[in-house]
Amino acid sequence: PTMFFNAATQFYAPKNLRHRKKFANLQSKQWERPATTLIYDRQPTFFYNSLLDLSMLTSQDIYREGAHNGVYMGLFLAVVSVLSFLSDRNSLLGIIAMPMLVCVPALHFSLLRSAYRKYGLDASFSALWMLGITIFVGASMICALATYCYLDFADPNFFYRTATAMMEIMKGRPEMAETYKTFKVMVDGGLLPSNIEFCIQMMMLTIFSGSLLTIVLIPLVKLRFRGFNKRNFQ
Repeated sequence: PTMFFNAATQFYAPKNLRHRKKFANLQSKQWERPATTLIYDRQPTFFYNSLLDLSMLTSQDIYREGAHNGVYMGLFLAVVSVLSFLSDRNSLLGIIAMPMLVCVPALHFSLLRSAYRKYGLDASFSALWMLGITIFVGASMICALATYCYLDFADPNFFYRTATAMMEIMKGRPEMAETYKTFKVMVDGGLLPSNIEFCIQMMMLTIFSGSLLTIVLIPLVKLRFRGFNKRNFQ
């Protein structure tokens, strides 16, 4: 196994000095450039990026890019959230909010692609996944803050009003008798979620959904630049 590891790492030896130091730590010796340059002209493979997990996108870069791009995603989600609540008063705003919500994967793909290109197409799957999670962590906080401000100051009785309106719709319908009783118990017992509880749950759901979305988009991001020479982006 040791001979195989040494031969494999020698074959995929990078020309980047930063990566050569990482390889040196693996084999406890400095890398020397082979006599032939054919090795350095080969395109990096899944073995190079994932098995050895070497990436130009370091943890510090992930947090910085995640915070920067999370602001754009957060503002976008905040607008979608507020428009969704305002659609209770004006249905036209709901028609605007739904297409914007559908565009979230496209926006996230664009943010991941720009970061992947910025760091020379040299980012492992785990690095891009962590970047996507970091983006949605910041975005969910901004979105939750905007939603809480709207619910607390502009429409503090939103959940109570919505629940009572649904009870009026279900009242007198035998097929909805059980649902009506459930809503009546929640309203009378004060079991409706508070504004802060709803925002916290929404934030956790946003992070979880963003994590799954990132897993789906990373192969598409890498496929987008398949066949490109990395040296053109460094």
